[in-house]
Order: sequence, then structure tokens, then C-alpha cells
Amino acid sequence: MQDSPVRSPSIPIGRYFGAGALRYNSGLFAHPRKIIQTMLKKLFPFLRWFPPRVDDLRADLIAGISIAMILVPQSMAYANLAGLPVVYGLYASFLPVIIASMWGASRFLHTGPVAMLSLMSAAAIEPLATRGSEEFIEISLLLALMVGILRLLLGLFKMG
Repeated sequence: MQDSPVRSPSIPIGRYFGAGALRYNSGLFAHPRKIIQTMLKKLFPFLRWFPPRVDDLRADLIAGISIAMILVPQSMAYANLAGLPVVYGLYASFLPVIIASMWGASRFLHTGPVAMLSLMSAAAIEPLATRGSEEFIEISLLLALMVGILRLLLGLFKMG
């Protein structure tokens, strides 16, 4: 029986540097441009959208209009529940949606104000200030900032 030739083990470059990495010589190194592109797409997932396709733009436009038609009156009502002027409800509904669409992990996850959080924040702040006053608005903004920083830190440390 004849011995088979010894082969060097194959190293799956795609597992370490991304599926599209080019191979050089023996397959140990990926093209530096591909490594940078892969890292940028991990940091900024919305770069995968480019170049846009006409079908995707049409579907995104229809989805954006239909969501805005629901989100505008809903966010105004949630701001009213929280004891804030309605303009803050619009800010609280559009900014998280824009950020979540660019950096979010799921395309199907709802992001924005909800009725329970509006009621809970109003209940937490009412002992400290009267509804609708400047102090109430300032404390509400501070609460939103603190919760946002906490959620950002939890996400960065992969804690949920």
C-alpha cells in the first residue's frame, strides 16, 4: 500500500477575517483592504446598504411613510402621558428609530416610546416637580440621558 502525500492543513480564512477575504500565497493572510472593509461593516452596519437597489428604495419609502403615519400621533400621545409637551414625543420617537435602523441588531425590533415607560417616567418624576414645568422637563431629559447611557454601556459590554 502506498503512502499518501502529506498535505498542510487548510486554514479557513473566512472564519477569522470575514467570508470575502482574499487569499495570498499559502492562504494565511487576507488582503488588507478586505480586512478594513469587514471591520468597517461591523462598526457601521448601514454601509451594507450601499449601493442601494431601486426595489429596496421603493419598499423603504413605503415602509417609512406607513410607520410615520402611525408613529406621529402615537408619540404625541405618549408625550402627553409622560407629562411633556408633544414635541418631546416626536423627538423620542424619531431619533431612536433612526439610530436603531443604522446600528440595531434586528430589522424587526420596535424601538421608541411605549405607554408603560411614559407612565413610569411620569410617576418617577412627579414627586420631584409639577407636570409641565421647566423643572419637570429638565428632569425628564436627565432621566432619558441616564437610561440611554446605561443601555449603551450594557450593549458595549455585551450584557444584554
